[in-house]
Amino acid sequence: MPQHNPVIRSLDLGWGRVKASQNVSFSEKGMSFHPLAFHSIAVPVTTAVIPKDDECLFEKSKTKFVDVGGQMYAVGPDAKDYLVSGLGRVLTEDYIDSNEYLALSKAALAMMHIPDNVIDVLVVGLPVSLWASRRADLEKMMTGSFKIDGRTIVVKKALVVRQPHGAFADFVSSCDEKRAERILKREMTLVLDIGSFTFDCFVMIGNKPAEQFSFAVNNGGVASVLSLLVDQIHQDHLVKFPKIGRERFENLSYDIDNSFRTGEIVEIGQIPLIHQPNHYLPLIRRRADSVVTETLKKLGSKDSEINNVVISGGGVIYFKDSIEEKFPFHKPYVSEKPSFANCRGYALIGKSWYDANAKG
Repeated sequence: MPQHNPVIRSLDLGWGRVKASQNVSFSEKGMSFHPLAFHSIAVPVTTAVIPKDDECLFEKSKTKFVDVGGQMYAVGPDAKDYLVSGLGRVLTEDYIDSNEYLALSKAALAMMHIPDNVIDVLVVGLPVSLWASRRADLEKMMTGSFKIDGRTIVVKKALVVRQPHGAFADFVSSCDEKRAERILKREMTLVLDIGSFTFDCFVMIGNKPAEQFSFAVNNGGVASVLSLLVDQIHQDHLVKFPKIGRERFENLSYDIDNSFRTGEIVEIGQIPLIHQPNHYLPLIRRRADSVVTETLKKLGSKDSEINNVVISGGGVIYFKDSIEEKFPFHKPYVSEKPSFANCRGYALIGKSWYDANAKG
């Protein structure tokens, strides 16, 4: 009888972006991971605005339209085109209870390559502050059948982990066998996972999470940096454009963030919004220093016992320099694509769980 190749998929659904594995495969050479990502925007729409294929003049729409309790949502890379106002995100502690969360999850599943529409193990992450209280709820919600895009996707097992646990697994997988064995046996590893809303501090001692030293700095992530940038950019343009309110600049938050990552010019109409990005670097650094300093205070004397520092998440670009300065005796590990570090690690955790629990 041929051996079953398990279908392992991962989903890292944050307040800012959805990251997931479009496809994952395992072999003797290791894991092959193909990612997908889009902004965490779920826009309620009516069926009247859903385009037919022949209405898309140049290419097929990348937007997924998913049904949650009878309400259709536009989700995906082009979903912000359906926004009338605001940012289309839900920034609350009960995020996972929202229809938007389920819409984003279903859209991510629809974008995955899933043989026979069956996932053996789906690994999903939660912020450190929510894991203990909401793990069981999310596992129940993400297990079972999901009707999407005219097909039914079945998730046999949903496994919910602390978001930074994925980055830890990704870090260990990058080490040689002897180094990995030493880390998993006794070393203390600090994972600083910088998301859109939270700055998670997650400590592992060997291969066990140290709950007593793990915490989150709420409103310490990318959103807090972008809020300051929006305030300052608004002030910089008040003289020339006194009638443009702050909300107009806030609606450009995604573009402002992208500008600092890629160098692309942000414009209102045909007028550049940011002339000199370097002008805002001190502002970004002050915010990063404040969050990292708060983190060190909460860690207390434990910072001297840390063997490894791992930085992950979409906020690495804003916080990396500050973290490196505050940890002068470490060389923090940053993976090639840190925003996908958790998601890659989830897939490794899912395979490990399957090998230990589902074989035979």
